[in-house]
Amino acid sequence: MSPLIKSFSLNVRGLRSNQKKRQKTFKQFRNKYKSGFVFLQETHSSQETENLWSKEWGGEILFSHGSTNARGVAVLCPTDIEYKIESVTRDSQGRYLIIKVTIEDETHLLVNVYAPSDNEKDKIAFITDLKSQIANHEVCNLVLGGDFNIHLHPTLDYKGNRTEQDSEKYRAEILAMLDTFELTDVWRLYNGNTFKFTWHSKTKKIFSRLDYWFISDHLLNRVDTVDIHPAMNTDHDIISLSLKPPNDEKRGPSYFKLNNSPGIKSLSLPDTALPAALVFIISLYLYMTVSHMIH
Repeated sequence: MSPLIKSFSLNVRGLRSNQKKRQKTFKQFRNKYKSGFVFLQETHSSQETENLWSKEWGGEILFSHGSTNARGVAVLCPTDIEYKIESVTRDSQGRYLIIKVTIEDETHLLVNVYAPSDNEKDKIAFITDLKSQIANHEVCNLVLGGDFNIHLHPTLDYKGNRTEQDSEKYRAEILAMLDTFELTDVWRLYNGNTFKFTWHSKTKKIFSRLDYWFISDHLLNRVDTVDIHPAMNTDHDIISLSLKPPNDEKRGPSYFKLNNSPGIKSLSLPDTALPAALVFIISLYLYMTVSHMIH
């Protein structure tokens, strides 16, 4: 039987200067989560660290370096399944990695993202570049994961006193990207209007969902699990995604067709996710209606 295709993502807030933290992080993914493709953001890696980190991980690591104290993304490749890297696209700022990989004769495009956190101009330039680079590939089974630094749903993805507002223009660009490449915010789809977050500030008592899995709509029938897990030594949580192999016929007893909403378009939804999704759609409609009346 073909294995699940597992992916994990975590903003680690720097691994370069703390070997103990780095080794604990690698061990956590290798032992507790049983490998898979691990997307890391804010690695603070450099070319000089590549061999050491690969040795500590015990397998292949792909990098896009930022500086030694900022940015940087990496993908830890699995040690327990066979795969073939077809191509790797990196940016020069340590903001994304685009990996074309074949797993058991099926091609996937894995995209690890660490978006700018503050300046709107930088955010727009980043997402414009990312969309252009993805468009250069033959989009097949597309899986985008990472820290997008946006509350896709302004009320459900944030809790606490607001110190600053999201960039509406950046949010619109994200939603346009999802529409262009036929992607869905899979955690929100399966969890409706649930409040659960991936970043927290205990001192400011602020909680946000900034980390996302956006996957091709045609992969939704193959979702086995999508979840959020606590992490060590960082203010972000781990997000996980498991996809069933294409030859797995267990698709659930029935499906329902949903209408358009931010990050969730018309698609087939397993009935296990239906109640939460319906509540989410209704709450979103009410939110958008009230917002329109105010403005």
